[in-house]
Amino acid sequence: MGTIALRKNNLKQALNYYEQIPNTYNSLNYHGWYLERNPYNFYNYSKKKYKKEPKYANKAYFVKTLIEKKEQYKKATGDKKADIAIELGNAYFNMSYFGKHWHYVAYGKSVYGGSVLWTMHNTYINKNYKQCNIALDYYQKAISLYTDKTKKAKAIFFAASIKNDSQYFIIKAEYNILSENNEIRYNSFDKIYKDKDDYQENIFIKQLKQNFPNKYDYYLKECPGIKYF
Repeated sequence: MGTIALRKNNLKQALNYYEQIPNTYNSLNYHGWYLERNPYNFYNYSKKKYKKEPKYANKAYFVKTLIEKKEQYKKATGDKKADIAIELGNAYFNMSYFGKHWHYVAYGKSVYGGSVLWTMHNTYINKNYKQCNIALDYYQKAISLYTDKTKKAKAIFFAASIKNDSQYFIIKAEYNILSENNEIRYNSFDKIYKDKDDYQENIFIKQLKQNFPNKYDYYLKECPGIKYF
């Protein structure tokens, strides 16, 4: 129930459920292997090794810190507020299909991404899990708040990166089976594709290239794929 509440972004309800779970559960459960790193960091695809932080394998601890950061965000101003927005954006990106902490909201995933399409009753596939909408919203807030040009460029790069990832789940359906109660739909012949025109609409890549050409060149070395967008 805590995981369902977290999927719905109902943090207080999620924390209430998680706090009823004994600590021994976390030490016995396999999900710690997926979660033992700081979810407020942005992780790229380099071979860099990151410090393990087992405390984040405890979902109650994570949700508590997430609630606290949201309160800090409300009270902060300027670049400090933008810094917290970046951390919140990272947390929600990491909770998506593409992030390192997808296990906070899911118990399993495949490289295909699953064949269940979204409906209003389906609490598993939500817009942030597949389309990173909450993460993007926080990154955009940071971009608008930053006066530090280096940090602004980094925020644009983060947004550009996950915008590309989230477009992976544009689904073209050739055959649908809709259940009578309209609670779930299964697609038998899904084609997950990347639309060239949609990629050209990645405004963050354009912002980075036009407004921060030197930083664009720097991030191009870190993520060569951005040159296609």
